Amino acid sequence: MSARASVMYLLARVFSGVLSVATISLFARGIGPEGYAWLTLVTAGNSLFSAVLMQPVNQSLARFLPRAGFGNLLSTLVRVVGVASWPFLLLALLIEWLRPGWLPPGVAFGVWALQMAQGLFDLACQHANTTLHARRYAWLYIGKAVLVFALGALILQVPARADGMLGAMIGGFLFSAFIIGWPTWREAVRGAWQPSLLRQVRPYALPLTGTLFLGAVLSWSDRILLTAMSTPEQTGGFGAASDLVLQGLVLMSSAFFLAWYPRMVIAAEHKDAAEVERLAGRYLLLALSLLVPVALGYALVRHNLVTVLLGHEYADVSTGVMPWLALSALLAGARSYLFDIAIHLGARMRAQLRNQALCAVCSLVLNVVLIPRFGAMGAALASVATQAFGCLLSLHAGHGVLRWRIDGRGLSMVALGCILMTVAVMAVPLTGLLGLLVQSFVGAVVYLVVMLAANVAGCRDVIANRLRRAHAG
Repeated sequence: MSARASVMYLLARVFSGVLSVATISLFARGIGPEGYAWLTLVTAGNSLFSAVLMQPVNQSLARFLPRAGFGNLLSTLVRVVGVASWPFLLLALLIEWLRPGWLPPGVAFGVWALQMAQGLFDLACQHANTTLHARRYAWLYIGKAVLVFALGALILQVPARADGMLGAMIGGFLFSAFIIGWPTWREAVRGAWQPSLLRQVRPYALPLTGTLFLGAVLSWSDRILLTAMSTPEQTGGFGAASDLVLQGLVLMSSAFFLAWYPRMVIAAEHKDAAEVERLAGRYLLLALSLLVPVALGYALVRHNLVTVLLGHEYADVSTGVMPWLALSALLAGARSYLFDIAIHLGARMRAQLRNQALCAVCSLVLNVVLIPRFGAMGAALASVATQAFGCLLSLHAGHGVLRWRIDGRGLSMVALGCILMTVAVMAVPLTGLLGLLVQSFVGAVVYLVVMLAANVAGCRDVIANRLRRAHAG
């Protein structure tokens, strides 16, 4: 079941990720680096705000809804969100009123609007995942991606503005959340307000809130510091390159996490340590066998990727930082969606909070030191160093909770596939769109041939069994 769910989650994320890449290209070309810098600031602020409200709600839902006696948790949390949204609106208006000179107008209110729209969408997705409705989850992401692209293309027919692109994003989130995700809201309306559940969730949620906020500071403060200490072109180029990388790596990381984490929670609740370790070992190999070559692929095709998708205006900044951002995203995905699992299963939330605090301080210090000297490249190098430090802290904090079963042969085949993929991609002399397509195709084929030949994670056996069943049917 986990493998089938992984495929469904992955297909939904791949489709929506590809369309999101097209949307990033559409937006970047339509509004230019300066407009994209404004949109990047809104996205960064959204992450900081949602870490205090929507993300703790979503993760609490995932952690406690499968337990007996938590049937009214969804309806209770939805009411909490409704009440808490108003103080956040007042804070956004206050920031707009007291806005510092380096902050463009409209950013704070845009942050609040995006936070609420994306938060409701994420809540519908989290409920679908937690209740094991993988198909609904897939349609939520696909519907959102299609609508954001369509609205963005429509809005760009008039004089392009960054706030118009923000409106397209908000429209896509709200439509998918309430039309495709309507079972979530039906259950929330029918459920009762049960504040006693909040008392049980609070010991988990409060440390998690601090952890998530510090994680947002870790992941997004570089955009804000770039805006304050550098130029809009640096911020726009960094933000566009980062968004492209995130679509390929973090979204895929979360797709695997969504498929496997609920089952690890269930196994842990039944005190089945052997099953938890079995699931974790298979999950580790499958995740790394996909994420490592994708991260490498960004570095190998970066010149054609930036030129084709973003345009020559972004080439100087985005091309230089993309390999480092891909490495940073790989490390961030490994930390958040692999190594932190042991912390969650062991309920060591204070340790995670401490780790995030240390990483946030590390990130801020490195960015303040490196950005004035190196601009966007300094922010990228700071991100890599901080995420590597975070992985070490996470492994230490989760020690003794979960033993990772490392498949040495499987990982060596992943390394071999990456080496051969690198040789194949570098042998392609083409540039532009044709070069990007040929490089991507050749690299993917070479890597897949190695994986199938070595039968990594039993992939060849799975395909053969499916073909036999289809032939028999």
